[in-house]
Amino acid sequence: AIGQAAKHSSVREINDRKGYLAFKHRVWRFELQLRALYPDLYARLMALMRSADEAKWKRLSAKSKKVYPEVEYIEYDVEEMGEPCYIEPHVDNKSAVTLVAMLSVPSAYVGGRSCFRRAQSSRGHRELSLEQGDVVLFRGEKLVHWITPVTAGKRIILQIEMSRV
Repeated sequence: AIGQAAKHSSVREINDRKGYLAFKHRVWRFELQLRALYPDLYARLMALMRSADEAKWKRLSAKSKKVYPEVEYIEYDVEEMGEPCYIEPHVDNKSAVTLVAMLSVPSAYVGGRSCFRRAQSSRGHRELSLEQGDVVLFRGEKLVHWITPVTAGKRIILQIEMSRV
């Protein structure tokens, strides 16, 4: 369902990352298509993000009924790009809650571990190897995150950033 909505004929590749952010990947934004083609899945994803926020951060208050989800299908495809694919450490501007769901099987690519900086009082960072179907939710506007270079194959994720502005 995710791949079908993301590759719908009305979806266009976007290239609106900040100029200072170093990355090598392709992105398609498809919130309208996902909501129209798979409304139940869309509603479940939005409910999951709101529920996680309510349990942990309370950044999407009940007063603020309006939220702005940005739904992206992101490919890190080494063969297509002709070099390792990555994104450098960054935060997701204005994203109260970010969801990353792994769509690829682990054998489809090499590298591409999800990295998250530890709290300021701690040293280092945490690295996760996500399995197909794994989902990570975090405060995108606060938590510095990145992926290690994908050196072979294709890594595909669903990413949703939910902001209040």
